[in-house]
Amino acid sequence: MPTPAGEPAGASAWTRRAAWLALPALASLGLVAATDHASHAIAPEPRLWIATLALYLANVVLAFDHPRW
Repeated sequence: MPTPAGEPAGASAWTRRAAWLALPALASLGLVAATDHASHAIAPEPRLWIATLALYLANVVLAFDHPRW
């Protein structure tokens, strides 16, 4: 099976699958960490999670805003 351009020849399908799982998990972890930090550092405000969720969703839109998707 040919490897995609830019990928090392020794990388296996499992490495790519692990990356596809790990990268979204890191994004989710970032959302949780930002929300937790904001909720502890700033006065409690129920709408704070909306701002962090909006930032997260904007990042997803920007990441997948390409004709190939």
